[in-house]
Amino acid sequence: MTIFREEIFGPVLSITRFDTVDDAVRLANDTAYGLSNYIWSKNIDTVLTVAKRLKSGWVQANTIIDGAPQLPLTGVKGSGFGYEMGQAGFEEFTQLKTLLIQTGPRAPVFPV
Repeated sequence: MTIFREEIFGPVLSITRFDTVDDAVRLANDTAYGLSNYIWSKNIDTVLTVAKRLKSGWVQANTIIDGAPQLPLTGVKGSGFGYEMGQAGFEEFTQLKTLLIQTGPRAPVFPV
């Protein structure tokens, strides 16, 4: 269905059935987008295994829209551009420049 293959923003919940974890991962990855995925499980091994296989920039387990400003957020595939939040997000808006200044007595660069 279209709702499972496009990136929809808003208060929308789409649900589909799956038989195995492999089916769930295949369904989640079968899109041109990859902003975020959510996993609900009591088994931490399942969470870790599935999270590693999901092609998205953000995976949350047993919670929704959670996190801290220090955590970078990015999408993969057709989702997102660069990073938001965290150190990586800050660096998106900066350009590095190095300035070396010698203080104290020094010889002139170009002698007169």
